[in-house]
Parts: sequence; C-alpha cells; structure tokens
Amino acid sequence: MRDRVQVVVVGAGIVGTSAAYHLAELGVTDVLVVDQGPLYGTGGSTSHAPGLVFQTDGSRTMCRLAQYTVKLYRSLDLDGEPCFYPVGGIEVATTPERMEELKRRQGFARSYGLEGSGLLTAGETVERIPLIDPSAVLGSYFVPTDGIAKAVRAANALARRAEARGVAFEGSVTVTGFDIREGRVRGVRTDRGDVACEQVLVCAGIWGPRLGRLAGVPIPLAVLQRQLVWTEPLPELASDAGEEVRHPILRHQDMSLCYRQRGDRYAIGNYRHEPILFEAGLGFVVRMDKDDFQGKAALEAKRERGMARRLACTVFDDPADVVMGKEPVWSDGRVVSYVTSANYGYSIGRGIAYCYVPTRLAVEGTLMDVEYFGRRVLATVTAEPLFDPRGERMKA
Repeated sequence: MRDRVQVVVVGAGIVGTSAAYHLAELGVTDVLVVDQGPLYGTGGSTSHAPGLVFQTDGSRTMCRLAQYTVKLYRSLDLDGEPCFYPVGGIEVATTPERMEELKRRQGFARSYGLEGSGLLTAGETVERIPLIDPSAVLGSYFVPTDGIAKAVRAANALARRAEARGVAFEGSVTVTGFDIREGRVRGVRTDRGDVACEQVLVCAGIWGPRLGRLAGVPIPLAVLQRQLVWTEPLPELASDAGEEVRHPILRHQDMSLCYRQRGDRYAIGNYRHEPILFEAGLGFVVRMDKDDFQGKAALEAKRERGMARRLACTVFDDPADVVMGKEPVWSDGRVVSYVTSANYGYSIGRGIAYCYVPTRLAVEGTLMDVEYFGRRVLATVTAEPLFDPRGERMKA
C-alpha cells in the first residue's frame, strides 16, 4: 500500500469509486482509495442498493446530475456485463390530483432536457407492466431512459477506469485516525500503516460520522433502516426467470412505494414508516429477533433510551416560499438541523421540507424558521400524510 499520496479517499463504494474516477478524469491521479471491506462489495449501501434510477426532479441540478449518471453508467460494463439497464421508469397516479402533479413533472423534464418522457393512459401503463390492475390507476408518467443500475458492478468498472490512470485501491484497510496539524490534515492512520497526504475525501456513507469524529469534524448523516422485501417467484413472470429486469421501474408516490423486477420476482420498497435511526457501527438492516449477535446489546440500549432526533415534515406558511434543500433550520435562536429534502406540495398548495430535528421539536404545530439565501421563512411541523390524511380517497 502506498505510504504517500496527494489524496486519500475513504470508502470504495459507488461514491468513493466515482470520486476517484472523476478526479482521474480531471488529471488528479496521485490518489489512494481505501475501504474497510472487500473490494467492491464493501458491505455498505452500495452492496444492497436496489438500483432504481429516476431522473425527473424539481431541482434542475439534481435532474441534470441524474441524466449525467445514466449517460455514464450506460457507457460502463464489467467483463461484458452491463452496469445499467435502461428499462424505463413509471410513476402511477391513482387520484386526479396526482395526475396533475405528473403533468407538472413532465414539465420539469421538458424544461431540463430530459427527452422522451410522456404521460400514459391506464391501458398504456399496463402494457408496460402487466401486473398492474388497470382499474387501480388513472394513468402514469413515463421516462424511457430511467432504469436499474448495478451499483457494485458500476463501482468496479469505475475503479478499473481510475486504476488505468494511476489511482490505487486497497480493500480490508480500516482507518483508525488522522494526522492533523495546524488545522490541516497531513495524513491518515490505518491498521496497515500511516499514509501521508494533502487531502482526505470521506466517502464512507453511514460510517462517515465516525470518521468525522476521529478528525474532529461533524458530518451530519443519520443512519436508518428502510423496508424492502422480495416476493416469492411469481407465475406471471416465469418466462423472465434468469433475466435481470424487463419491466420498467415503478413508483406509487401517494403510498410511498417503489417496485422493481428481478427475473421472476419483485422487490417492494416503502418509506412511509417511523424512521428507525441507528448510529453507524451499531448496525443497520438488523433483525432484532435473531439470536445474540455482536452489538445487539448496544442496539437494544439505544432503543430503550429513545431517539434523540426524528424526521419532521414541515409546511411553509407562505404559499410563495419554496426551498431547495440543505438550508439551515432555526429554533430558539440557533441552528438545530438542515433541510434534507424539499419540494412544492402541489396537492396542498404549500412548500414542504423535511429535516431531522431534536425529538422535542418533532411535534405537530411546532414553529421553526428555514434560512433561505439570508431570509428566514416560517415553517410549521405537520402530521403526515399531508394529502388525504384520513385515507378517505384511498378507501374510496
């Protein structure tokens, strides 16, 4: 392993390998990428990501970034195996209000240069995904270039391109500390020796906060479990057994659901549940009903103590206020969080922002300020779901 480089990248998942690849493309090749896990199925989010890539976003920057991602992944292969399957992406509407929102999303796509998108009737939607009940949907929004990314495969392919330009990758290397002098990083300490460097790029995902503490730098990430299940083999998909994917990826936003096919099975993901937060290193996607395992006592103790922070949904009082994400959130004269995601709630006529706040503030009716380009806008914590809170439309 090299003992002196210009840049050390910590983390060899999709973020770390992509960073190394793009640094190399810019001419920065004196780079060492290390990861505590094996290359390139390192054990983090990259290793178990379902791979759905939807490009449409209200943010022009995010939409363009997703378009670039698709273009890059389509250019990659690993020993002849593709890193991206452009099967298309569908968002369904089961209410008139959601159908209007899909028309707005198509407007985003046209404005930001996302070609080929369009609105489908219920029948056209079912033609592309025959498992959908046509009586359950009014129509959908379709982007033909959305699809499935094979994250580990893409990470490996990006790493190979970076290696060809001189970047080095080392697996099974645990970072134990940093050499920081006069406010600057001078090196990285690992269980396989020290590495002198000028810069460190942390791409460690859920382990980022732990590395930040080693360097005395806060990294505001929260680790949480989300629900994803795979069906048993479905008779309707018997002819697809052995295939990666044929159907477009699918989202049902009103129910916070996403779907993807793999051969003769389907994955169903959901994020409308109480966030289950864990600190990196204590575990994620953990079954607490399993027999004793390392770290179980710590997880149980953390649950007993309760969560220090919760995800809060806030709505802006002024219908004209909309933020983009990452803005500071203020309460009682100090910053208590930042906006993790935001958009305009077409069905409620207000801007919506999500943020992790101290539990005492995550109460319906709590007032907070979001700072947007030096101006503070008033937001109120509200209960979810915002649209059809009693489920009357869904039950109808």
